[in-house]
Amino acid sequence: MVNPKALKLFHLIANKGSLAAASEQFHLSPPAASRMISLLEVDLGFNLFSRDGRNLTLTEDGHRFLRESLPILHNFESIDRIAQDIKTKSTTALRILSTAPVAVSWITPALGRLKIKYPDFACAVEIVDHLGMQTLVGSRSHDVAVASLPLGRPSSRLTEHPLCEFAFEAIFHKTHPLAAQKSVSAADIAQFPIIGLYQGQIGRTRQDEFFRSQNINIVPQIETSSSIVALSLCQQNFGIALMPSVYMMSNQYPNLTSRPTNPIRNISFGAVTAEGQKLSSFQMEFLTELKTIADDWQTMSAAH
Repeated sequence: MVNPKALKLFHLIANKGSLAAASEQFHLSPPAASRMISLLEVDLGFNLFSRDGRNLTLTEDGHRFLRESLPILHNFESIDRIAQDIKTKSTTALRILSTAPVAVSWITPALGRLKIKYPDFACAVEIVDHLGMQTLVGSRSHDVAVASLPLGRPSSRLTEHPLCEFAFEAIFHKTHPLAAQKSVSAADIAQFPIIGLYQGQIGRTRQDEFFRSQNINIVPQIETSSSIVALSLCQQNFGIALMPSVYMMSNQYPNLTSRPTNPIRNISFGAVTAEGQKLSSFQMEFLTELKTIADDWQTMSAAH
């Protein structure tokens, strides 16, 4: 059986890139940490690292084990919290997964409303990409993911709880020439610099599909792996980003405005849980707050 401490040490070494740094944080001597990893490799039956003197490099098997053992590590790390919840009879706890822009613009206001009703409730919000959400929610290491839908492939063992739809919009600086229009087409946007995510990210896939649907081939002038960085670049008037309007719910971007695409496209957002998982009344209340905030914001936006 795999030693949970050895698993945690392995992830620490892989993330820090240093046995010495990981062993210090783990309160072990480097030789003791090295022995623990060697025993883990014996238990697993394959090498996690290739060794060149003091240098450790993940093997191909090590990379795969790092990726696929992450949900198990999260489950181990949840044991203390679960035990504490049971001892204190806590029913007001949330473990949430999401992307950074959704967490900033939508989840934190919902948590703020819950805090008014339940001042002492506990929560954890972890920022991951869509693939990470599929893995972690499916392993039940978290209560709920909040994301665009569908989150996984139809075969994924996940249950989706749709909450609302957000428009797919062009986001740009308030002084941008397109700010004078009520909606924008792909041809309108193609006249200006585009800020895009990297190939393979869901936001980039949506952007490429939008342009292809109107027979326009676009290569972004600026690329980034972060939607938040893309929004910050828009705020500095570098160009246009195409994103769901939920990202504009945050008040962090006072110099930005947005316009719906023409034709209009909507993106479904909601909560995702493991198949068969039953949400508590408190978790359901969290989802209700999310929907209320989205509905209120969209009503206010329509009025303007």
